[in-house]
Amino acid sequence: MALSEEKGMSLEETVRLSTATGAANVMCGGTQAAEYEVISELISKVAMHTM
Repeated sequence: MALSEEKGMSLEETVRLSTATGAANVMCGGTQAAEYEVISELISKVAMHTM
């Protein structure tokens, strides 16, 4: 959230980044944080649908 605020990202970009970050973090072992390369790869795979 702080990164998206700093970079002036749109709501959609923020949701994609947040979702990809969460997914990448649960793919890591223990309490290790995900690497940015993994997060970057997942961002394009996040599907968003408005209701």
